[in-house]
Amino acid sequence: MSYENMAFSALDYKPCHYGTSKLMFRGPARSVDGDFIAFVGGTETYGKYVAEPFCDQLEPLLGHPCVNLGVLQAGPDAFLKDSGAMAICGQAILTVVQLPNAVNLSNRFYMVHPRRNDRFLRASTILQSIYHDVDFTDFAFVRHMLETLKETSAERFEMVVEEMQKAWLHRTRQLLEAIQGPKIVFGLRGHHLESDGGTNALGAEPVYVSEEMSFAIAPFADSLTWITPSAKAIGQGPDELQIPEGEQEAARFVMGPAAHREVARQLSDLIKVALDSAK
Repeated sequence: MSYENMAFSALDYKPCHYGTSKLMFRGPARSVDGDFIAFVGGTETYGKYVAEPFCDQLEPLLGHPCVNLGVLQAGPDAFLKDSGAMAICGQAILTVVQLPNAVNLSNRFYMVHPRRNDRFLRASTILQSIYHDVDFTDFAFVRHMLETLKETSAERFEMVVEEMQKAWLHRTRQLLEAIQGPKIVFGLRGHHLESDGGTNALGAEPVYVSEEMSFAIAPFADSLTWITPSAKAIGQGPDELQIPEGEQEAARFVMGPAAHREVARQLSDLIKVALDSAK
């Protein structure tokens, strides 16, 4: 992945709040009066480093305000613990939910920050006993902690993965049950590829979430689908990202504008069907 010719300045995400929510969302703020569609998700929904994320592209295609409730690195906890965000979803004519990964959520083994779900708070005594040879005070971020655990012992790490997946099934179901009104769910896959020798050590997004797991929570949504951007779109993406100086490494696995365009096209058809069914 080459960034030598990047001439973009940092994006102005126009951060905003909605209602009583304590979460900071990407703006500009949209109207939540009348008919609008809410989009709940993580970094891809937020559209980091992308001038026009799929949520923005969908608004003219659908003819309704599209409210971007994406939160960077969010797991289910960020929304479940925020009654304001849940209230906004309850007012929407439709809520579109991006499947979160199984990493950024609290479970029996570790705790994450209630709003910044990628931040590692502490390990439980259970995890400390399993990994007695690891100093958990070294970690500020969940992924760094998990990468270290996996490298230390792949065999013991299987227990961590199993616990994360159990927690994901329970909490994602809770999230869908908490969102009132019609909702469709989609998973994004295939956009985290190795590049310039780098690799996503924990695997492709959504990390440790299988299609079989998604089928288990499907009954709690009106529809569920998986979207895989094309290899061509993924390959084109990096050259169009707007990356500030010093953040090239953080942008390595971010979905680019070409992939966002494909996601918007596929979601548009699904959302139109859902809106017609709700009439």
